Formats: sequence, structure tokens, C-alpha cells
Amino acid sequence: MGNLFIFAIGGTGARVLRSFGILLAAGLKVNANKIIPIIIDTDSQNQDTNRAIKLLNNYRDIRKNITNLKESFFHNQICSLSDLGNLQGQAVWGDSFLLKLQDTTGKSFGDYINYPFIQDFETKSLIKLLYSQQNLDDSLTYGFLGSPNVGCVVLDAINQSEEFRNFGNLFQPDDRIFIISSIFGGTGAAGFPLLLNNFSQNNPNLAHANALQNATIGAVSVLPYFTLTKNDESRIDSSSFYTKSIAALSYYEENVKKINALYYIGDASKTNSYDNVEGGDSQKNDANFIEVAAALSILDFMELPDGILKNKTMFKEFAIESNTDKLTFDDTGKKNSKIVSQALTSFKLFQLANKEMIEQVGAAFMVNNQIEKDFFSEHFYADLDNFFNDHFNSWLIELKRNTRGFIPFSDVYIDDLSSLINGKQINKNFFGRSKLTKKHFISQCSKISSNKSSPNEKYIDMMYKASVKLCEDKLSNLIN
Repeated sequence: MGNLFIFAIGGTGARVLRSFGILLAAGLKVNANKIIPIIIDTDSQNQDTNRAIKLLNNYRDIRKNITNLKESFFHNQICSLSDLGNLQGQAVWGDSFLLKLQDTTGKSFGDYINYPFIQDFETKSLIKLLYSQQNLDDSLTYGFLGSPNVGCVVLDAINQSEEFRNFGNLFQPDDRIFIISSIFGGTGAAGFPLLLNNFSQNNPNLAHANALQNATIGAVSVLPYFTLTKNDESRIDSSSFYTKSIAALSYYEENVKKINALYYIGDASKTNSYDNVEGGDSQKNDANFIEVAAALSILDFMELPDGILKNKTMFKEFAIESNTDKLTFDDTGKKNSKIVSQALTSFKLFQLANKEMIEQVGAAFMVNNQIEKDFFSEHFYADLDNFFNDHFNSWLIELKRNTRGFIPFSDVYIDDLSSLINGKQINKNFFGRSKLTKKHFISQCSKISSNKSSPNEKYIDMMYKASVKLCEDKLSNLIN
């Protein structure tokens, strides 16, 4: 089993990666040794990108403390290029998930290509033919403002970055690559084919260029799934999204060859409208079900054996069970519904019980698992609490309020677990009492004596086994 390198391009790439991180935290397992996300976005102030990076860092901090767990929440190991280099005995500069492109912040596109200093008349005339004056004047600080013709020039410098060289030197023959990009903007539409081209080149500066040329590669191209409000001061117009998508698809058909699995997803009928901002600190779109479904394509790709993918391209799409405004687990399809509902419900039970566990300090099962009062004031528990509050809960809230909402649970902060699963109810017993409460969770924990080595691992092991067991005993007819 090799590693999986994920290239997340632009805002959509970062948002899909955010949902992917939540699914991994919930215990969904990717068939990979380690997962190395690499975000490509010239807009370093973009809040969609920054939220994804914060989630990845939070996940990594938690995972570093439970390295010996094989079946658990936070199952897969997420690494930066620097982490992977250290594990492989190579010194790798930097410890960020963001691939940094030089000379973009504060520069216009014209300055980037040295347009004012071009003396040759024919060259200058060709540039004026290909790019409007607005293109040349646009700042690159906030990305490419929906202009892939600008993005393809700037992103062509990816292979000159320190991060790309590190990637090419760390990549091994058994590793795989997955690319996340939108097809209707500037960064994603331009970056996807350029990355494929860079992978296929015999780059003498990369130690494992041959392995890269023969890599198994998958990608998801996200079609339009939201619109933007009207903003006369913004250069981005969502009415052009479909025109850009058609143009990109036409180009991909003729020029995108070296790929083994290509996933398409979008939503034309239930698009959400977001604020039209060109980037920076104000770009912070709500999580969207399309991003969750796109994240699932990564799991699907990693389940496909090499024999099926060899010397051809597989094309896949995603469909929901019913065209409804408010999606539940049942609407995600039979295969996805089972794996997603079990993972997210177990994780939700963990989150709801997590705050209650400090009250159990001193109980026999807590003593047996070496979980004392000090545990709840240490960094590990704070990291868990932060992940639930800053990432998981906010993600669920955002998914719910979209035009096509994804509402797996009846409420984010629910106390009555008998109605935890949206649209479904656990039957009550003869006395009218719920068959699932937080007391049931505590009772289940009391039956578990973990054989793991540290209190951190014992705690996660206990909470995971209790959550999964309750799902099997109390909720199996609702989430399978």
C-alpha cells in the first residue's frame, strides 16, 4: 500500500479537502499508507483555504498522539511534505500544506510577465490579442478572478516551486495522485491540465521522475454548483460559469490524456448563492453537499485496483436518490449511505459524549483506562474539543443551511439521542423511555478496557468502540 498525494486546487479544492478531512476524522478509511494534501492557491488570505489548513493541522496534531491505533477515529495519517520527508530520512524545507508560488502577491499579471519591458512588437501584439488590458492590470494577490487564461501562465511555474521538487523527490512507484479542481473558475480550470502535464514530463531535477510519469492518477472536476450575488465591483460573474465549463470540457476532451479515473460532479438545479467577493479574508463559503460527494470520489478511487485502471481512463459521476432540497443519509445512495452514516453517526455520538466524560473521572472504567482528571486539561483533549467545535459542528451547520442542504442529524446540539438521525426515530420502551441516551454511551464505555499504551490512545479506542457498538445495537436499522 503506497501513499496518496492530494492536490487541492483553488477555493473549491480547499473546500472539498475540508469535507474530506471531516470524513477521515469520523473514521472513514482510505486505502493508503499516508495522505499528503498539497493545496495550490495564490490567494493565501482566502478563508476557504485557511480553514482547510487549520483543519488539517488540527487533525495532524490529534493523529500524532494516537499513532498505534488501527481501527479508530482519525484512522488515516495526514502528513505534510516535511513530515513525509522526515519519515523517509530526507530533509525537506517548510511544514505547510500550501504550495507557495513566488512573485504573485502584490503584483499585477502584466508585471508578472514583465509586459512593460517587452520590446519586441510582435510579442507584445500577441499578448494584447490574448489578454485584455483588464487582465494585464489585475492583481494576482487574490488569484485569477475566474480567468483560466491568466491562471495557466502563472501556474506553469508550479514545477519550479520548492514544494513540487520535494513532492517529486518523495514520490514512490506504489504511490497514487488525486487532483481536486473546479472547472468553472480560474485556478482550478487552469491548474488541472498543467499538473497532469508536469507529472508526465521527464524532469531531470526530480529523483523519482520516472515513477511520477507512470503514476496512477485520479481527479474530480467539479462543475458549477453555486452562484454569486451581483456585485458591480467584482470581476467574477457567475453567469459565465457554464460557458467556461463548456470551454474547459472541450479542451479536456482533446488534451487531458494521462489520467486513470476522472470523476464529474455538479448541481445545476439547486444552486446556493454566495457573496460575490474576489478573494481574501472575505471569501468564506458555506460547506456544500457537492463538496462532500466530491470527497467521496477520493475513497472510491483508492478502492479501485491497479489492474482495472491500467492503460485506460474510467469516467464516473455521482447521483442522489431523490431531487430534494433537504438531503439525508438515505439520499446519498446505498453504498455511500451505509459507510457515511455509520462513520458520521459514530463520530457524532463521540462528540456528544465527549463533554460528559470528565464527570466520570474516578469511575472504575476510567481508572482502568488510565484516564484521570489531568487528561481533560491537556493539549490532546483541547485539540479534540477544538476539532468538534471549530470544524465538525460548524461544517454540519453550514451544510444544513444551503439551498440543497445536507441534514444527517435532526440538530447539531441534540440531547435526545432517540431522534438523532434526521427523519427517523428510535422506538421507545414500554415505559416510554428512549432506548438511546448519553447514559447508554457511558454504560457502553464502562464495559471497555483498552489494551492501548497511552491514555490518549485508550480514550480514543474506548470512545470509538462505544460509539460503533451503540450504532450496531441501537441504530443499525436506521443507518444501514
